[in-house]
Amino acid sequence: MVIGPNARVDGSLVFERKVELLVHRSAVIGPVTGATAVHFDTPTPPAR
Repeated sequence: MVIGPNARVDGSLVFERKVELLVHRSAVIGPVTGATAVHFDTPTPPAR
């Protein structure tokens, strides 16, 4: 899952399955459960 530049997610992000969570540093998100956010600074997420 990618949360891009300047995005805002109000509320919790709860994952019950394995996910790769990529979050731009300018994004604002609530608490994350079940995943670890990997932050990125580029306009698009890094190739994985």
